[in-house]
Amino acid sequence: MTTHPVFQSQAYKDLGEFYIYTGEYLRAAQQFEEILNIYSFDVSALRSLVFIYSELEDWDRVILYSKALDHEKKMTPEEYYYFSRAEYELGNYSDALKIIKKLENQKRVDIKALNLWKDLLVLENPNKDLSFLAKYLEKKSDSPLEEKVFWEVISNHGKEQRKSIFLGM
Repeated sequence: MTTHPVFQSQAYKDLGEFYIYTGEYLRAAQQFEEILNIYSFDVSALRSLVFIYSELEDWDRVILYSKALDHEKKMTPEEYYYFSRAEYELGNYSDALKIIKKLENQKRVDIKALNLWKDLLVLENPNKDLSFLAKYLEKKSDSPLEEKVFWEVISNHGKEQRKSIFLGM
């Protein structure tokens, strides 16, 4: 590869994106980590690493790169979801809830993030009124089944589902 940092970084990025496209996540991660060796807080590389390690369910690394993005004030709603999910998967429920609550200023929130938010609120208090979450639901979800479950749990009739979430069933 060329020795000029800009060209070298772009080559790593292109190769990393190719590996993501082909599903070779570990090889993709290597490329984006090389970019960070050149530019420590490259936002594009950090975002790619958050996505890759989320796909690989390497939650510690998702947290590591999410914290770097958050430090740079460059988090997207999707990255807040990955960050919160990583904390949730590691059993850090209060941290996960603090992170997912950063989506409160959004007009719409993806159904995956809403379901995680709902589960975290139920873990905190199974009797909490969850109806306020409805305002964040996107008009048309790509996951009608997830949306149905979401509505069932936040409704007044969802107390049994909340109890099973709270008990981890």
